[in-house]
Amino acid sequence: MTPVVISTELTDQDWREARQFIQRRWLDLKASRRDRVLGSVGVAILVFLFGVLSRANGKNTGSMLLAGVVLGLCAYALTHWFRAGRFAAIQPRLFYGPVRYELDEQGLRSIRPDMRGFADWKVIEKIDETATAVYLVCDLYTSYPIPKRSIDPANVAAVVAQLRAWHAERTRTSLEATEVRESEPPSASVTAPEQSTPELAPSRAGFLRGLLGNLRAGFRLLTFRRVAASDFAISFEQLGALVILIGALLLAADWLSADDGSIFDAYGFYAWACYAVAGLAACALVARFRTGDARDTRSLLVVWLSSLPTFALVSAILLTLPLPDSVVWIVVAAFWILLMATSERAVIAVFGHRRLISTVLVTLAVIGVPYVFQLQFHLDPHLWYLPDTEADAPDDNRDAGDAESLLFDQQNRIADAVDKIAPQRPGVVDTFFVGFAGDGEQRIFRNEALFAESVFAKKFGSGERSLELINDERDRDTYPLATVTGLRSALGLIGDRMNKDEDVLVLLLTSHGSHESGIYVKNGGLPLVDLQPEDVRSALDDAGIKWRVVIVSACYAGIFIEPLQSANTLVITAADADHTSFGCADDRELTYFGEAFLRDALPGAPSIEAAYEKAKNLIAARERAEKLTPSHPQLSAGDAIRRKLMSPATTGSTAAPSGRATRDGYSLTASIFQ
Repeated sequence: MTPVVISTELTDQDWREARQFIQRRWLDLKASRRDRVLGSVGVAILVFLFGVLSRANGKNTGSMLLAGVVLGLCAYALTHWFRAGRFAAIQPRLFYGPVRYELDEQGLRSIRPDMRGFADWKVIEKIDETATAVYLVCDLYTSYPIPKRSIDPANVAAVVAQLRAWHAERTRTSLEATEVRESEPPSASVTAPEQSTPELAPSRAGFLRGLLGNLRAGFRLLTFRRVAASDFAISFEQLGALVILIGALLLAADWLSADDGSIFDAYGFYAWACYAVAGLAACALVARFRTGDARDTRSLLVVWLSSLPTFALVSAILLTLPLPDSVVWIVVAAFWILLMATSERAVIAVFGHRRLISTVLVTLAVIGVPYVFQLQFHLDPHLWYLPDTEADAPDDNRDAGDAESLLFDQQNRIADAVDKIAPQRPGVVDTFFVGFAGDGEQRIFRNEALFAESVFAKKFGSGERSLELINDERDRDTYPLATVTGLRSALGLIGDRMNKDEDVLVLLLTSHGSHESGIYVKNGGLPLVDLQPEDVRSALDDAGIKWRVVIVSACYAGIFIEPLQSANTLVITAADADHTSFGCADDRELTYFGEAFLRDALPGAPSIEAAYEKAKNLIAARERAEKLTPSHPQLSAGDAIRRKLMSPATTGSTAAPSGRATRDGYSLTASIFQ
């Protein structure tokens, strides 16, 4: 076919008409209705998904991701606003002056005295016309205006029909055939004053040259430089080569960042395959929902993958540096933003424009896929791991073989620990403390039990009368194990050392909790059962311990209130019977309840009830700030324990020096329970 060559000079009037044309496109509801509906539905699903995940997990991660998504969408809207605002200021400098358009079945070449460019028909969204000009529309902001005054009036309809035919034909073909053929002599009946047409027909590049060209174009895409789909060599061979190259870079980065002594585990390739399928699906959906008939997934994959080698190399280098955790999170967030921006630019490079639905799909792919795969499905893409050791991950088979001897020995260990406890002092209200850390998989419960022991020792003098029952898969020798039988045995032996009519027992239970099974008890592969509220009540009753303070730091801890209620018992729980408590992550020292009650409230409070009220308010404020479902801590105190402990204690002159009996007796008891 004969190329169409048009020479013209764009003026201020052409610029005003072009702006009016673009503004009319923005206001064309019929043209954008499908985009608006799909985009709105996508945004609603996105916000709902991350909202549900953040509420279900009760963690800061979900809230932070949700906030990131909202900020990302706001940034996307601001980008549109910025581009629309800057368009009027920047575009005129590139608009005015003489220009020569050369159009053929490959696309449009625009030639200016100091600049030339090429736009493949695939980049052009549609061909539209007004009374004064023909517009080759690329996106919401960019169009090539061809004034009709530069075309023979008798040939305007024929020229427009020819351009639309080329556009329709080209958008049905693959980008594999992007070689630009030499221009033929222009048609005299269509052109203005003729000018020589430059040679713009490069030869087809070989495989290696095409791969290097893709990597160069991908680097320009990543660094926000101008790039078009015609800069890439699109073929199945190039796609396969990019996948292999990126896989090799990731493999090398994972190997270099692995700790000494790590071993290879091919299971990580399964996670790689899942990510690859998710990426392919995201590209296919983006291509499916673009404007026009062309749905070229291969082109989008090649353009996007061409930018990843540089991205993977830079990120691997930065993440292997000894950076502080706060800096690492900033780097990771910057990488996410850069990857989202690069993905959007890849869509623009291939299809000439972007849409809101494309932004939503890109956001889901970049943020949602890693969140679901790693945090929900636990798909770890690493290939090198440190081998498990007995200290870090006890062998359940070993536990099964040693369980009988280990558990049989607990009775003697508890008896030896109780023998080291200081005896009660006649005439003095002594405080005895027992800590029970049920879950041995996480150290936070061990930390909380030991921290509580130190707080009660410092404030209430229970240091020499303390016993810990702790499950810790990494250390089964320092403390007796936390088991139902062990707790019953410990309370029975401590009851024999107490003055049951005047001394007070503080029992702290900390672990995961369940509405059905109570306190979670686990220590590797040992055959242990969970601690029910009825177990605690019967153990206290059988030990004959009269005055009791029971503190339960666990989810659904409110189920302990009713079974333990009595006139002589005070019970404090981290949550009610229908809600979870928070803060039991591996990277924390104390739970939210432990921080509020044991660390922030109890040391300076005039009474344990005052400490509970302060902790309750602190927890409520924190849960509101983090948008968490309230845990509703509970307190239940019997009237008898209040009446008895609010009265002066009986002191023995031979038991302690004068003054200490009063301080440790009446004043201590009143400060705890008033």
